[in-house]
Amino acid sequence: MPGQPMQTIPMRDSPILATVEASLMSLTLSGDDVINTGERSERAVAARIEETTGYALARAGHIHRWRIEAALRHLGLHVGQEMVLLHLWGAEGPTQAELAERLGVEPPTLTKMLGRMEQAGLIVRRRDESDARCARVYLTSAGRALEEPVHLAWCQVESRAFAAMTPEERADLRRILAAVRDNLC
Repeated sequence: MPGQPMQTIPMRDSPILATVEASLMSLTLSGDDVINTGERSERAVAARIEETTGYALARAGHIHRWRIEAALRHLGLHVGQEMVLLHLWGAEGPTQAELAERLGVEPPTLTKMLGRMEQAGLIVRRRDESDARCARVYLTSAGRALEEPVHLAWCQVESRAFAAMTPEERADLRRILAAVRDNLC
């Protein structure tokens, strides 16, 4: 939120996470979304964007997505489709609107994705019995069968991505990323 300090999280003795925490603790957003570090604004050091925590986060996210995409391709999936499956494995039968909201995507984006997944035989859409305007989304046996392979693929990428971190550092990083997400929402 503009003008408010970012949330801080207690850290263990981790040089990686301490650096991230220090960066997050020193940032506040002013009314015009200029990031102030106390000494100078980020606009003044725009030539050094690649040195910001946000840049590192974006790059890591891009590479992670690329690795997930490669792993999912072997299963016949595209990035994003595993998130649809993840939600359906947890609770089948949401409306398309509910699913779009849970995934944080626009309904037309989800409609296109569901069309591809339906053509691949992973899901079916059925009209809601009580409201014909709504379509509900259900897994097929092929969609259900992907739960373990998708989980395994995700875990393999996760293992590679965080191989140099302790379980405690991973937990700290999850808390930090949750705080970053909450600060940006």
